[in-house]
Amino acid sequence: MKQKQHIEVVFQKHSDQAKKDYRTHLTATIECIRFLLRQGLAFRGDDESHNSNNQGNFLELLDFLAQHNTEIDRVFKNARGNLKLVAPKIQKDIVRAAASETTKVIIDDLGDDLFSVLVDEARDISVKEQMVVCLRYVNKEGIVMERFLGLVHVSSTNALSLKVALESLLAKHSLSLARIRGQGYDGASNMQGEFNGLKSLILKENACDFYVYCFAHQLQLALVVVTKKQVEIALLFNLLASLCNIVGASCKRKDMLRESQMQKTIVALQNGDVSSGCGLNQETTLKMAEVLKVIEEDGNNPEQRAEACQLLNHIQSFEFVFNLHLMKSILGVTKKLSQALQRSDQDIINAMTLVKVSKQRLQSIRDDGWSSLLNEVSLFCDSHNILVPNMNDIFVTQGRSRRKIQKVSNLHHFQVELFYQVVDRQLQELNNRFTEVNTELLLCIACLNPSDSFFAFDKEKLLRLAEFYPHEFSSTQLLALDSQLENFILDMRLDDQFSNINGISGLSQKLVETKKHVVYPLEFLLLKLALILPVATTSVERTFSAMNIIKSRLRNRMGDEWLNDWLSQRRRASPSSDLSSCRYCTRLTQPHSAPCCAALPSSSPMIDERERGRGEREEREGSCSRGLEGRHHRLHRDLSPSLEPAAFIAISRHLCLCQILDHRRLGCVEEEGATGCRCALSPLPLSFNRRHAKSLLPLLREKRELEEREIGCARGAAVNRGLFRHCYCVAVRVNLGCYWSCWCRSWS
Repeated sequence: MKQKQHIEVVFQKHSDQAKKDYRTHLTATIECIRFLLRQGLAFRGDDESHNSNNQGNFLELLDFLAQHNTEIDRVFKNARGNLKLVAPKIQKDIVRAAASETTKVIIDDLGDDLFSVLVDEARDISVKEQMVVCLRYVNKEGIVMERFLGLVHVSSTNALSLKVALESLLAKHSLSLARIRGQGYDGASNMQGEFNGLKSLILKENACDFYVYCFAHQLQLALVVVTKKQVEIALLFNLLASLCNIVGASCKRKDMLRESQMQKTIVALQNGDVSSGCGLNQETTLKMAEVLKVIEEDGNNPEQRAEACQLLNHIQSFEFVFNLHLMKSILGVTKKLSQALQRSDQDIINAMTLVKVSKQRLQSIRDDGWSSLLNEVSLFCDSHNILVPNMNDIFVTQGRSRRKIQKVSNLHHFQVELFYQVVDRQLQELNNRFTEVNTELLLCIACLNPSDSFFAFDKEKLLRLAEFYPHEFSSTQLLALDSQLENFILDMRLDDQFSNINGISGLSQKLVETKKHVVYPLEFLLLKLALILPVATTSVERTFSAMNIIKSRLRNRMGDEWLNDWLSQRRRASPSSDLSSCRYCTRLTQPHSAPCCAALPSSSPMIDERERGRGEREEREGSCSRGLEGRHHRLHRDLSPSLEPAAFIAISRHLCLCQILDHRRLGCVEEEGATGCRCALSPLPLSFNRRHAKSLLPLLREKRELEEREIGCARGAAVNRGLFRHCYCVAVRVNLGCYWSCWCRSWS
């Protein structure tokens, strides 16, 4: 073979400038991909040819970046035709590597600590059941985190199938059910069933995995029950839905509504009746009576005019206005609770406190809110020319016989039958739904509340809380906790840094900040166990919202793995926004990273023969493992990142062959499988062509024969034939390279 065709000569043709150019090219590509992932935009276009007016978001964004950066423009123009990094397969490989890096950061942040799982399932646009899993844990800074872990397609939604899918996802990331200390689901029977639900199946294996019914779902159900059981309130929401449909169905009516409201708003601003500002006087606050009057007079058909007339009569009645203001007051109370429950860092103690506050506010509205509500409704009716009935007159019920009903006054009807009944029903539903507040576990956790200088502290309840977790607190540790609790509370009360803390989340952060979590490890462990208990599954619901944006009607053929990788970057709760492109680029250029889509060697393409000789001498002297590890380290240290995964794989395979020969010579045949597996995660170069592949054939054949004869590996022949075929296919397909993890798995 000619010297110029030798594989080692290829290494010597690359320079430092080539390294810099390739890294610039790769970084620009990653930045464009990250932008599209964040915005949920499609990558490809209908026509990506050079003559197309719109080549798609990815190519157009790359072109825009090159036009505004001379260095990137120069690198793109000088890049070889097989190294443009624009192929869809390369885009998916980079996204997969980015998703792996993001998940790795989450797992590293979790470490060996305990955690809770938030699970829910929903259908995507292609009618496939998708299960989303989020983790809730306390990081090393004492902050509560909720992170998206993964999305799994499940063929069945029964509890057993969901449990198997959950276990497989956790095992994929080296997590287990034994480390779970909390589970949060909605109220579906397959989730919280007492006998065969997912909650029960997990509790059978781990009794410390306590279940908390999602507080946000309970609040929603409490509000829905009121609208269904109270006839007047159900009628109110039906009228509102019909009103939105009849007005919003026509563009002409919408324009008419906007024009009418704009004129009234201008006059009101000039007179000083209303103020201008962000979020004020928006379309959601428009009045629709004017539009209904126009429809009643100039409707296209009698049905429309009749419906508009009926709606106009209803919305201009005192009863409609009263019910509207009543629900506005109730929903105003629960809105604050709903928004607080949707925070990912919300702790269970604060959530319990917020539920109690909402109940107290509703009780105060019932006791003292009637007069203010009636005055507010009367002023509204006077300003809009709506007749206000006399409260002492007999209430007239429409559509019923007056002989068969009990005669009551208007005051009794609106105050007792509406106001008191609606508020009482709402309070009753909140008491019935939020039963967790009265459980022994949460009552014990409430003793950790640092408000008012740890006013709620109860030593006996905290010891009882520790007994709920026998895996974390042995009998010896319970005795130690008993003696340390008094010192802990006294220290907290005397330290001014802990005087203004209101929640256990702030207490956890302050303990880490002052390094007192090291002094009181058992108390800090109790605090973490209380913090990781889930409050709501809003993180999972936000993931479903992002899934509907990404996998839309126009992209309904998106695969599950591609969707999962996209969601890991799309979700704002993920740490991907904190990772720089250099972090992704570094992962893509690490030879041992798995999976690695664009893995490149990391230093000079030259191989120091003196270093290789030194390693061989160390092996001959008896330092076999040290020589092998040193050889791998020097190989990956000396190979250059500018070298697209080219002859690097050839050198790595050659080195693997040398190691097998050395093992055979030194009598270390039993370690050959591990040696081959260790060097199997190396990528192929784009410049690797048929000529280079042929130069590897003798090495591959010899290695295959050694495997079949000495190691007895029946898969050796198929593996090495696959290596050569993949070697040539990568050169032909102009791919960045791929991971050899599949070969590594088949070897082991």
